[in-house]
Amino acid sequence: MQIFYLAWTNRCAGFGQLEGVAGIPSLFQAADGNLWDTSFESSTFSNGSVFAISPQDGAVVHTFPFDDSNGSQPLSSVIQGADGKIYGTAELGGVVSQGYGDGTVWSLDAGLPVPAPSIAAFTPSSGAVGSKVLIRGNNFIGTTAVTFNGVSATFRVVNVNFITATVPAAATTGPISITNLGGTTTTTPGFTVR
Repeated sequence: MQIFYLAWTNRCAGFGQLEGVAGIPSLFQAADGNLWDTSFESSTFSNGSVFAISPQDGAVVHTFPFDDSNGSQPLSSVIQGADGKIYGTAELGGVVSQGYGDGTVWSLDAGLPVPAPSIAAFTPSSGAVGSKVLIRGNNFIGTTAVTFNGVSATFRVVNVNFITATVPAAATTGPISITNLGGTTTTTPGFTVR
């Protein structure tokens, strides 16, 4: 399967162009602060589109239409990757050797900043040096460092929402921090080293 790139345009649209949103919208807040999703089709974009809505006033601030070559009729929710791009899948479209395909994975480079990580919880809340800690949050793909009260830990990114880390030697009780290209986030309260 190929990944296709949608080029940035300065196109704006009225909310009326999104009447073809299929099912319950699954708006995702990207690093630019706007709410992103896809519409299946509309009177303006017959193949569907990717759109962004301002959370302040609900205005559509960006639309990016599908044109078969980059996909058509997107049905899944979108995510923002560690590279800042928006990703999703489309039910139809995509380029194959003899015309258009039967669906594709697409990416959109809209010039968005890389998303910073966020930590929702970690378990267990205490442990000895060498014990494993499961950290739950968001935007973990592309993590470059995990520290326990400033001491670097070995870690494994499980997926966008989970990291496992090993409590490092010389760690003391304090916050856990995660760093990626978008920034650093730190837990409150901290992890207790026993």
